[in-house]
Amino acid sequence: MDVLITPEPTEVEREAILRALALERGEPQVPPAWWRAGLQAEAGDEDGYATTSPRRQSRGATRA
Repeated sequence: MDVLITPEPTEVEREAILRALALERGEPQVPPAWWRAGLQAEAGDEDGYATTSPRRQSRGATRA
């Protein structure tokens, strides 16, 4: 879709605006590039499962 937006937004802003317009029209949503890149990076994990940061080993401060 050709859209003229003034003043010219950054690429990130333009993508957000176009996604919002597509949502208003009821078009199916495609995840943004940064989301797909993150999923592809996690897919390379050795066990095939996406992971988050490692769990903390301690529960925090304790009383003396």
